[in-house]
Amino acid sequence: MMDFESGRRFRNPYWVIAMAAEASPEKLQREMVFMQAYSNELQLQNLRMMEKVGVALGQLLAAQTRVEMRPSIEAQLLRAQSTNAR
Repeated sequence: MMDFESGRRFRNPYWVIAMAAEASPEKLQREMVFMQAYSNELQLQNLRMMEKVGVALGQLLAAQTRVEMRPSIEAQLLRAQSTNAR
């Protein structure tokens, strides 16, 4: 989608000429609305990607915490079990 929109507009010299020299104020306003909608769509996609990255980072942190904390938690469990066994 990004490649298509960029190619249709920004990388297209005819579009640049049409917007700069030939476009009426109404056409320019319509184009601005379309570009803002496109920008909003890109921001939404970025937000969704960042949410996925956040979930993945949270899972990595949880796994790392389990690995690092497991020995001390197991030691606490053994102490508690030995205290209760007396």
